[in-house]
Amino acid sequence: MKFESIMGLLKNYRDANGSGLLFLIPDATVEQIYRCIVDNRLHSCLELGTGYGTTSCIMAAAVEELGGGRVLTIDHFLHQPVNIQVLKAHTGLWRNPETVLEKLGYNWYLADLVARRTVNGVCEPLFDFCFLDGAHEWVPDRWPSSW
Repeated sequence: MKFESIMGLLKNYRDANGSGLLFLIPDATVEQIYRCIVDNRLHSCLELGTGYGTTSCIMAAAVEELGGGRVLTIDHFLHQPVNIQVLKAHTGLWRNPETVLEKLGYNWYLADLVARRTVNGVCEPLFDFCFLDGAHEWVPDRWPSSW
């Protein structure tokens, strides 16, 4: 899906009260993410910290523009009333992004993923692109928990 199309759909979204989306990342930055994925033909993308899901939808549209791939987004809960599931339905992005809800946060999910993909001390690559947009809070991102 073209950048202008996905941005138009996202900017035209209105919830039941008539409120639009809150864009926490500047439009120019979102476009740079889209262009990076398309220009470099990155078919396997990861977002850590889904938030409302706007960036996940941008990434999914970029992968769709390339003809397919995978976008995985991980967060510890779905925002209400607007979240990635609502925006997927609104934009028609049914296949991507794939959403993982991990109550303990993406750190634990990633640790398990790395362990599963490691054979003889070598972790097999899985993602071409990672957008870290979740390290906003101390609790899910600190290690160890006793600090």
